Amino acid sequence: MQHTNTIFKDRADAGLQLAEALMGNGIKADIVLALPRGGVPVGMMVAKKLGLPLKLYLVRKIGHPYNDEFAIGAVTENGMIMNETLHANPDYLDNAIRKERERIREMKEVFGNTAIENDIFNNRVILVDDGIATGTCVELAINELRKSGAKAIIVAVPVCPLTTEDKIRKIADKLITLKRPAHFAGIGAYYENFTQLADNQVVELTKKSPIKAT
Repeated sequence: MQHTNTIFKDRADAGLQLAEALMGNGIKADIVLALPRGGVPVGMMVAKKLGLPLKLYLVRKIGHPYNDEFAIGAVTENGMIMNETLHANPDYLDNAIRKERERIREMKEVFGNTAIENDIFNNRVILVDDGIATGTCVELAINELRKSGAKAIIVAVPVCPLTTEDKIRKIADKLITLKRPAHFAGIGAYYENFTQLADNQVVELTKKSPIKAT
């Protein structure tokens, strides 16, 4: 589904539009998993509209040494994926991986409400973020969700560039996106308000989750 002139007011607006698209596509699921931090307000609206529990799924990007916004890999608490065509100093990679895994442990403690295997096993999962750029974090999340026994993985994002779309469609059961730019200007370019969230804002949002996963 594509809205040619989609510019989202903010992440909540994007989440509402995404929820409508999911319902319009007849998507059925058991749980919404949001990638912090930007995916949380989007996932919150999706979960609320669809009447599903919301949990957080922790993945951290490994940025390029000369451009931290450009992902060369990603890590979860136990998993990892690296773009083998992009080379970085081994010491840089070791430090970056250690730093991001420490950040995941910190987020797990601060945020709470993070997904455990029982939330995933044999369940239909909607994986939500505020947008996809290279797709590295989402790709790792899908790999890890498969390992945890997810019955189906529906990736739902407001914006995903055409250059990344094929990769995600091949590994997810379904991809729902509202904006598919051929010339991608960065996720924030498609939002009027793309202010970064602080940890305490994520905590407050997850407290408002309409249904708690068991």
